[in-house]
Amino acid sequence: MFLKFPIQTSFCFIGLILGCLPLLFKQANRNGFKFSYLFFFFITFSISFALVLFESSNTYIKTSNSYSTFFLILCGFLMSAGVAIPGVSSTVILMLLGVYNIYLDSISILNMSVLFPMGIGIVLGGFFFMKVIQIMFKLYYSQTFYGIIGFVCSSIFVLYSKLSFNLESFFAIIFLCFGFFIARFFENKIKN
Repeated sequence: MFLKFPIQTSFCFIGLILGCLPLLFKQANRNGFKFSYLFFFFITFSISFALVLFESSNTYIKTSNSYSTFFLILCGFLMSAGVAIPGVSSTVILMLLGVYNIYLDSISILNMSVLFPMGIGIVLGGFFFMKVIQIMFKLYYSQTFYGIIGFVCSSIFVLYSKLSFNLESFFAIIFLCFGFFIARFFENKIKN
């Protein structure tokens, strides 16, 4: 879908993210709301947004097809954050690092020189991030959740494509609405 309809697919994901936000805020505030929680939201949002800006301005990361083994292990390690941290997308992390297309190509042709080092990083990072998140939720539940919401909100900027007044943009808006309503529909099904 990203190859054939990139704008519409991106906007569908944006709609899904926006549709999930009310549920995330509700879960984050289950023990009550404190204004100080917004600090954690803004910190993670700012860090992630800065990474988006860095990625969009750094052409070396976008165009390079050869990476060191250490860098691929690091990519796998960071990618595992998407598995362990609710609301953080492994795809977005790989996009930020500029290796998403290389990763997809490597999966399609089973390029083990890329997949094996990334696999090592995923295993190491999986254990690390799951333990850290478990500790963070136990000690600072709401603050951790607000931090996660910051990551989720900033992922919109990774997916966003500029719209113009044409049929493609019209369908992108329809897909955004579709994604939003699908997320809201499943939230209501989960409640029931």
